[in-house]
Amino acid sequence: MGKEREVLLPDIGDFAEVEVIEVLVAEGDRVRVEDSLITLESDKAAMEIPAPYSGVVGVVKVAVGDKISAGDLLLSIEVDGDAAAQAEAQGQPSTQEGSAQSPPAPAAALTKNGLAGSQRLPGEKLASTPPVLPLPTDVAAGRKAH
Repeated sequence: MGKEREVLLPDIGDFAEVEVIEVLVAEGDRVRVEDSLITLESDKAAMEIPAPYSGVVGVVKVAVGDKISAGDLLLSIEVDGDAAAQAEAQGQPSTQEGSAQSPPAPAAALTKNGLAGSQRLPGEKLASTPPVLPLPTDVAAGRKAH
């Protein structure tokens, strides 16, 4: 299988601690990128934390009622082989700066080889350009006929 990756609580703004009000996954659950993992509640709003990787949930380190802060360990995910390669090709923050081993070209090749859009990492740009839409046939025909 793939490589185990830790999922940490991202920076969620000006909150020192937020409460876990719902744990949406359990050990052994399969998740895809952007699937919700936990729900947090601050004094102003509730927010869901999405999965940064596709794979199988390992050990869940938080429970309902826990108070957590940015950088705290939420859980681990056994990342699918293709997702792990894609994550490394995308240059996760730990490897992106000054590293020649993870150029962006492999990610474009992976996208063209049929990875579904749901497997893209958050913030990843599509490799293709937007489609050019043709004029409706009645407009195009009207210009030619008259």
